Amino acid sequence: MNDPSSKDVVRLLADAALKVTSACRLAVSSLTLEQRAFGRAPSVLKPGGGDAAMPDVSGEIAAFAILENLSRQLRGCEIRVIVDDASFHSLRSDGDELSASWPRNLHVWCYLDPVDGTVKVAGLNNEGGRMRLGNDGGWGSGVAFTLPTEMEQKQLRLGDFQVRSICLSSRSSSALHCS
Repeated sequence: MNDPSSKDVVRLLADAALKVTSACRLAVSSLTLEQRAFGRAPSVLKPGGGDAAMPDVSGEIAAFAILENLSRQLRGCEIRVIVDDASFHSLRSDGDELSASWPRNLHVWCYLDPVDGTVKVAGLNNEGGRMRLGNDGGWGSGVAFTLPTEMEQKQLRLGDFQVRSICLSSRSSSALHCS
């Protein structure tokens, strides 16, 4: 696994992508309706660390655990989760040392949407103990990775995200694409 574009690296990224989207779906499914509708917590993926609905935060927590493990499997390669067009959240497993053949300046860019369709699972303008929920089951989670790269965030283009997975809430499987 000395080559950042090797099949082994792509396989690790693909496996992590499937695990992330599945874990996000399971994290949201484990919340009670009350937690979904009224629970809020700080979110790393909100610019400035703003508040988010519990479905988003629980999916984020589940995904980050898998991404930290991915960093460990990639010998400590930094995983940079995009927050907005100018910032990212860095995940790197502690205590791992990169081999001399794995350049220290490489990182994997990650775009993560733990819950695409938060309004459908958390409601809209819930107040006074009243939950306004209209869920047709049409929500999902998505993640995309670049291969290990030296590129900076401003240089990224859509085609650089070569491993992608989407998991729909109403299905027990995920769609994976590697280009």
